[in-house]
Amino acid sequence: MTRRAFTLMELVIVVGIILLLAALALSVSTALLARTERQKMADTLSILDAAVREWEASNGRQLTIGLESGTATYDIKEVSGGAYMIVPILDLLQKSPASRELLARIPPELIRRLPPGNAVGQWPGPGFTYPVPITEARDIVDPWGQRIAVANPGRPRDRYDLPGTAYDEDGTIRTSDELIPRGFGGVCKARRMRFISSGPDGQFFTPGNPVGMTEANDPKVADNIFSYGGPR
Repeated sequence: MTRRAFTLMELVIVVGIILLLAALALSVSTALLARTERQKMADTLSILDAAVREWEASNGRQLTIGLESGTATYDIKEVSGGAYMIVPILDLLQKSPASRELLARIPPELIRRLPPGNAVGQWPGPGFTYPVPITEARDIVDPWGQRIAVANPGRPRDRYDLPGTAYDEDGTIRTSDELIPRGFGGVCKARRMRFISSGPDGQFFTPGNPVGMTEANDPKVADNIFSYGGPR
């Protein structure tokens, strides 16, 4: 008994089915990977938020960042404006045992080690001074290789503040980070820093100031990941 060979049409159909199944499998795996990366980043930002709160609980006060002026003093002295403050924040948190234990949960592939030092401009982005030398400088990047931004809630109000100083509902001064029109989630709540990843597209917001565009309808904001809050 002879066996009938496949016709050309049958071979084409079989190959087509195989290619369709492969495409579906690739699509599912790509979507799964994207969800996994976003969840990894969201978990990391939550860890940073918890580590800051542990530091504050241990020290009995808010962790502050800013330009020293008058009677105001800060834990981290900002030299130039900007949102990339993770390096000195991590160094400060590492000095608290409870915070250090939390930071150890951050996936190692998201941690980037940098040359030690405390000179202005030592790290990528804006320069900062710091009370003590940073012996093991570390930065955090998201799964797409971009640095993590920080929205600073500002220090608590002070009786020596200048007239006209803007305050938030939580009793802190309003910072330039909280005034960024899009991408940073607006005013920080309950004196908590907000950590932000720019997401897969690497952009916090659409460049420029398109007419009618807000944080809620900016497509570049849609994939941002926040430690809390989100588009207004």
